[in-house]
Amino acid sequence: MEYLTTYRKRLNRYGTNYQERTQTEREKLFALYLKKTIYRVSFTYNENLRYASLEPYRQDETKILHYLLTPISEELEVGDIILATDQLDQTARWLIYYKEDIAASGYNRYIVLKVTHLIECKNKSTNDNYSTYAYFYGQEDNMLKDELKSRSRSSILYNENLKLSFFICPLNNKIKKEDYFEISVTDKNNITVIESYRVTGFDKISTPGIEFVSVDPIYNYDNTPAPQKTPQDNDDNFFWIQGSDT
Repeated sequence: MEYLTTYRKRLNRYGTNYQERTQTEREKLFALYLKKTIYRVSFTYNENLRYASLEPYRQDETKILHYLLTPISEELEVGDIILATDQLDQTARWLIYYKEDIAASGYNRYIVLKVTHLIECKNKSTNDNYSTYAYFYGQEDNMLKDELKSRSRSSILYNENLKLSFFICPLNNKIKKEDYFEISVTDKNNITVIESYRVTGFDKISTPGIEFVSVDPIYNYDNTPAPQKTPQDNDDNFFWIQGSDT
């Protein structure tokens, strides 16, 4: 009987039925894997240090997607940004894109998207500034030129850019249509060029916690402060700044 009692204790050390034992063993195997994998990364989440496995999934010339494997007990929120540090002390920001629905697994598997830009926007109506980390991409696979347009056959012909750019970011209720932002682009010679964009639309529904934003390239705004009128200045010279008193 003593042998039978010992046998049952050993049998049930991972659970009281086959499903519990299988799940617990999978979780323990992942914990061992996480200690030795070359893809191990660390990051701070909710003020706690976490460890996970950041593994290649898919990428092209602009977009990098990885798997982020975490223990079952460590849930992450879709739309959060993490700053992950690998074994070589290299850091990168990743957007939690979505979580894969896996019925029985020893870990959580998230798809994460590498962040490319910090976007700083200005709300057109309130002039409030806000910022968000995002993956920004353009239309490199389409014609990068203006197209000849006309409202009707008898109207004046004009050139218009019909190729929108896009960015993916955490859900942000501050983003509105017509918001203006700039992106700095620096080449290998450390020459920086400012590109300006206007928000034309957004999708907050398709992926909970994630926002897809379309933007239109525009000319840079002139943010130079308006000159201040002095008693010696002629009112006519300031008509387009302050309007007329009559």
